[in-house]
Amino acid sequence: NRPAILIPYPHAQGNHQLVNAKLLADQGKALIVEEGSDDSNRLKCAIESLTKASAYEAMRKRPALSRSKTAAAAIACGALGLVKPGA
Repeated sequence: NRPAILIPYPHAQGNHQLVNAKLLADQGKALIVEEGSDDSNRLKCAIESLTKASAYEAMRKRPALSRSKTAAAAIACGALGLVKPGA
């Protein structure tokens, strides 16, 4: 539950890194800096934003959507062809 600056890989299949980053950004839990022109200046601005204690704390205290605590186990079981935990 820490604010983050995310730089999604622009050539990821299906642009999934950007999609995942937007989920956190939409919750106010992360900033996104996409690669491209002037990305170093945009990254600098994002870092400066998070170094302000009030901005950092505001992002940290925002509620996060509930998430599965067994996602890794479910993925591993699926990859191994096993029954999912709790199923």
